[in-house]
Amino acid sequence: MKLIRLGFLLLLMPGIGACRTVTDQASRSDVPGIDIYGLRIENRSFSLVTEVMLLVTKTGEFISCGNIPMRGLCSTTFPLRRYQGNRIEIKWKQAGTQWSTGEFVVDPPAHIDPLKPAMVRVIITTEGLAATELVQ
Repeated sequence: MKLIRLGFLLLLMPGIGACRTVTDQASRSDVPGIDIYGLRIENRSFSLVTEVMLLVTKTGEFISCGNIPMRGLCSTTFPLRRYQGNRIEIKWKQAGTQWSTGEFVVDPPAHIDPLKPAMVRVIITTEGLAATELVQ
């Protein structure tokens, strides 16, 4: 049910503000950045995580996931989007407290191949701590 709700939200949104829809190889080369094909939010904590949101602060657009049980995950894929380095923020509730990463930019690691699509992976660990990375 959680994945269906996340997928439904993605279908309603024309695109994530930090991303641009990419339809063919020519348009990929016109826009600097890296192609993103999905999102995976992992709860590596020992408590329920709720109301998780990846927010593009420039546009206000977001993707959310309602409940992620301890050691659980929420994941989806979508048509390729071009990540252009816009600031994002991760927000969530854990043990009754609202948490936020604050605004930041996801820097692709050196080993990322810019010609291959990547997935955004958010890992929530202990209360108040989250990490975000691009993985292939």
